Amino acid sequence: MAIERQNFRCGVVIDYDNADIYESRVEEIGHINPSLEFWLFHNAPDIDNALIVGAGFGLSSKQLAQEGTTVTSVEPQSDRFALLESNVPESTNINKMCSSSAGTTDLVFFEDNKSGGAINKAMGDTSESVEVITVDSLDLTLDLMLVYANGNELDVIDGASETLSSNPNMKIILRWIPDLIDDVDAAVAKLNGLGKTIKIIHWNNDDTITFKDVDDDLLKAIQVADLIME
Repeated sequence: MAIERQNFRCGVVIDYDNADIYESRVEEIGHINPSLEFWLFHNAPDIDNALIVGAGFGLSSKQLAQEGTTVTSVEPQSDRFALLESNVPESTNINKMCSSSAGTTDLVFFEDNKSGGAINKAMGDTSESVEVITVDSLDLTLDLMLVYANGNELDVIDGASETLSSNPNMKIILRWIPDLIDDVDAAVAKLNGLGKTIKIIHWNNDDTITFKDVDDDLLKAIQVADLIME
């Protein structure tokens, strides 16, 4: 790793791995995922309790924690977790993976893109064994659940049925990449079955956020988006 400190445009000063091909672009542009970062910038003060699944080096966790949110952060990849622990010690940090059921699995990643770890064998040439838990096993009261799981998002949702039931007003933000999903039709049906309004979070160049309505056809056609469900 090549640890450097960066002042993100969203107001967070944090250490990141400049050797990671995904994270390294922040040095030039001051952000990694502006739609999420600036949604949190505008909304974090109103969130009391949040769960971050796939917390990475802790950017979203720190954005929330510095606004007083009680944060639980789950990150399976060992190097990313070490950064998370260092960057956001005030968060409850869990070095495990969330999915539909408990167990163990191999997390696969490329050495120069550890932030892209997944259970899809095509997404890496290096692996490490990780413990798998469900969101429900954490027994949390939540205003927000953020899910960045590199194609495993719907399995995370499957393991959160009790949490969804006990937190009906909880917002869900997830990274939507249809190419990483085996059955997109079934995935879209599962999202619709949550009974929430689904929109795309859109970042504007002036750092404001707007929202785009989506239908099933658009969900199947888009390449990548941050979806908010509320």
